[in-house]
Amino acid sequence: MDRKIRFGVFGCTRGQSHMKNGILAGGELVAICDKQEKILKSAQSKDFFPKDAAIYTDFDKFIEHDMDCVVLCNYFHEHAEYAITAMRKGKHVLSETTAGSSFYYCTELCQAVEETGMKYMLGENYPYTRPNMEIKRVYDSGTLGRVLYGEGEYVHPSPGKPGPLMPELNHWRRWLPRTYYATHALGPLLYMTGLHPKEVTGFVIPAPDFRQAKYTTDIAGIIITKTETGAIFRTTGCAGFAPHGSWYRLGCMNGGIERVRGEANTVRLAYNEWQRPEGMEENEKIYQPEWISNAELAEKAGHGGGDFWNMYDFFEYISGGAEPHFTIYNAVDMSLVEICAWRSVLRGNVPIEIPDFRDEAVRRRYEHDKLTPFWHDDKEPTLPCCSDPTARPLPEYDVPWVDPSEAEEKKAEKEVMDFKM
Repeated sequence: MDRKIRFGVFGCTRGQSHMKNGILAGGELVAICDKQEKILKSAQSKDFFPKDAAIYTDFDKFIEHDMDCVVLCNYFHEHAEYAITAMRKGKHVLSETTAGSSFYYCTELCQAVEETGMKYMLGENYPYTRPNMEIKRVYDSGTLGRVLYGEGEYVHPSPGKPGPLMPELNHWRRWLPRTYYATHALGPLLYMTGLHPKEVTGFVIPAPDFRQAKYTTDIAGIIITKTETGAIFRTTGCAGFAPHGSWYRLGCMNGGIERVRGEANTVRLAYNEWQRPEGMEENEKIYQPEWISNAELAEKAGHGGGDFWNMYDFFEYISGGAEPHFTIYNAVDMSLVEICAWRSVLRGNVPIEIPDFRDEAVRRRYEHDKLTPFWHDDKEPTLPCCSDPTARPLPEYDVPWVDPSEAEEKKAEKEVMDFKM
């Protein structure tokens, strides 16, 4: 593409990071949209914000704007419907969180990509950290041999009180089954290995004191995923126990590689003594890898560089460059893991096969399954969101958020921007 890519952002709290990084990646921000005026004003006040970008509160008007692509940063469970509309309007799509929150939406999303020919990418950013990109590089080199076992943890406790992260009584975070936010833990493992999920078994860790005081959900989800090669991955959903952190490991035939716990950007690579690669003097190496490129720009981005690389790879993709890992079918695979893991929990932790939505005939078997644990357009959930379906927040937490003073609002805005979900 001879000119800059014109992009718009829908959802302007988390979306502010994508605005900034889209500009750093060489794009032109031409339009933004959010239903809340104060959030739009917050975005407009940033130094990077272009003065001539259009401002919308109505998505239907926003999506008619002259732009090449749209970045969806709206509510977690509502991305698919807006992605479908955008692609049918001739816009490529970067979806910031899960591709689809039900079998129905996953089916419709695949169909829309195939029918429109537009490009779709999931903006899962945790693969794009220095350690995780290095783990992929080493695994791709072949010296470790075939992966047998992988672990991925995403642990993010939070206060859980009414506030900017949960401003409404029916906000999705209050009704999020813990298996549904699995991409930060599972995504890097699939990215590193190139494998596909074939079967999942889901578990949750109940914590009634946590649940009743803050959310309607359990404190953590644990997912066991079997891949097409027989490798087993153990991952968490968004776990609420302490302490905060993320960690990844691959155990392979010849050795293993992991991100070192508690050490920023540090990797441990180790081989069996009798399988050490030629030229490597020691069995074990602990080091900090370098960025493969664009180091200065990546260091300016959030989520360990991931927010920059998402926008960079998305722009490369829609410009005719390399295809990133999380295009439509790999993106939907992760949504299906989340959905099927929760069905596994509800059925007593039985293993459930992951359907292959690359096959339209397979998809069609699921096209009428709209079961969901989330509120949508004031419609109540059709699945429980907790292992205890009667759970509700304590009365003092069952209240909407009240707009804070200006000083409190700035603090709240930072809390949202820093929250790694």
